[in-house]
Amino acid sequence: MMHRNPSSAPAPLWDFAVAVYQGAGVSAACLEAQDRHGFDVNLLLFAAWLAGRGEVLDEARLALAEARCRAWREELLQPLRRQRRRWKKDAPHPQAYEALKSLELEAERRQLEFLGTLAAEASFSGAAPGRAASAAEASPFGAGPGDARRARLAAGLEVLRLAAGAPEGALDGFAVAVEAAMDELLGGEESA
Repeated sequence: MMHRNPSSAPAPLWDFAVAVYQGAGVSAACLEAQDRHGFDVNLLLFAAWLAGRGEVLDEARLALAEARCRAWREELLQPLRRQRRRWKKDAPHPQAYEALKSLELEAERRQLEFLGTLAAEASFSGAAPGRAASAAEASPFGAGPGDARRARLAAGLEVLRLAAGAPEGALDGFAVAVEAAMDELLGGEESA
């Protein structure tokens, strides 16, 4: 459901999320993770964004992110999403559905703003810095372009999976789709 909102100032996390979400298979993988396993798509995209910046969403950082976003998600974003989905099939009139869809999108953008701000704050930067094993350490064959980023993404997604109590493999489709989108978006470059 993410699309660019031309009326808002661009934010690095928002721009990244929009670009990655539009990658082949990413939106479907996000919605499956959300609907089947209860994942917060914005946290999944946040983990991917951090991986692209050379960081890992570890337990300490996830706890900070969850604390920042929980009330917003549970009290605003999820009720908007539920109502939009109900109205998708039976809206009182088309303008009401479109208005609700815009509100939900704005709520998602704001949550990503919260997360982007959190990543820049000293309290987040001072959290136990997450570090995934480099691809060179994990593979006897050495690292290729983007391997360290993929390892960071895998580590962050595993933290999210464990925190959600989701079964092993629950985020495999998301990981594959997002890795491909990130490769297209970032290429083999490693951001620090």
